[in-house]
Amino acid sequence: MCAASIKDNKTLRLEVHHAKSFDDICKENNITTIKQALTCKQVWSLNNGISLCYSCHKNLEKLRTKMKNMFIV
Repeated sequence: MCAASIKDNKTLRLEVHHAKSFDDICKENNITTIKQALTCKQVWSLNNGISLCYSCHKNLEKLRTKMKNMFIV
């Protein structure tokens, strides 16, 4: 996505994009308290994130929202 711009620009602001949102993880694991969230391994998984520049992250979140809204009945 933005790997090329990251390579070329050492001062680029990076952000973490979570493939599965915190809200989705909480729903799937029936998390209703902070204590449950703190003990849920999926919440803390490093495999759930990728580094993106600010612009790409913003665009990806817009796309995610659009796609979620397509399936809301």
